[in-house]
Amino acid sequence: MPARVGNYRPELMDSLLSAGKVFWQLENGSDLTFHQTADIDWSADLWEVYEQLEGEEKAVYGALLKHGACFMQRLEEIIGGSPYEALFSLAEKGLVSADSLIPVRQLMNRDKLNKGTVRQRVNARTKILLTGRWEVVRPRKEATVEQLLERCFDRTVIVCRETIKGLTWSAALETLRIWEYTGRVRRGYFIEGLSGIQFIRDKNFAGTMAGLSNPGKEVIWLNGADPAQLWGKALKHQEGRSFLNVQGTAVALCKGIPAAIFERQGKVLKIFDMDCAEDALKVFVKEFMGHRIYSSRNRIVIKEYPKEAEDLLRLAGFRRELQDYVLYCL
Repeated sequence: MPARVGNYRPELMDSLLSAGKVFWQLENGSDLTFHQTADIDWSADLWEVYEQLEGEEKAVYGALLKHGACFMQRLEEIIGGSPYEALFSLAEKGLVSADSLIPVRQLMNRDKLNKGTVRQRVNARTKILLTGRWEVVRPRKEATVEQLLERCFDRTVIVCRETIKGLTWSAALETLRIWEYTGRVRRGYFIEGLSGIQFIRDKNFAGTMAGLSNPGKEVIWLNGADPAQLWGKALKHQEGRSFLNVQGTAVALCKGIPAAIFERQGKVLKIFDMDCAEDALKVFVKEFMGHRIYSSRNRIVIKEYPKEAEDLLRLAGFRRELQDYVLYCL
């Protein structure tokens, strides 16, 4: 979120969730997903789930089914005890959610909280008591092929075999061919390296073609594992510009092409395009200071770097410390 939203603050997510149009759910115990309430199947019968639960979990889940969304204080009155542990256990199973992201943050930091002082643990519980309502997570209605395709176009603009999500390519092609016949989409070969059959919605065609013909000179830094970073995924790495798509890699894209990378949490700098190197390093410093790249770190220590990049590193704001170049987040 900090990388995608200007002046991001955690409270922005809480405000979005409290509006009721979006809800979160934990899947597989730790995967955080977000969904639209408009997709909920309100007619689904959840009492079968209730019957499979036991103890406090069953009591809390049943109370939410019967009374609807409740603050934790209200649940405490209904079941005659603290619902704290049961709610968090149900949340990990993907069965309940809250209109605040605070429970997720506490689950992510649970080990740290458990090792904290009694006062810290009490403060965490108090914060949950005062913030957000809890409710059961209901199944979502099955999306149609058209709805899934529209979401793919919203996400990737160009839909092809490599970028399709949520349905098979053969199923998508059946609908896309009809859309092409009716003028809703256009087919062509727009991106080299992707499959020959590619589609763009007619309403996006002119803007996309203009963007591809005249790519901006702005340098963009992305985490190597970011879904928007397609090199090494939908697109094959260019010769001499390959890298691992992992969390510890940051990639500078200039006109959409990898121009430089940081690997191993910033310990290794590689430059592919010296013409873009100065801008890339200056933008990196700005993004790092704004907690939009390597947001969990307060300093970057470069131990391996091209000799010809030393002056550029100093100009960008890195300090020489022994044989390394270091950047501190203010």
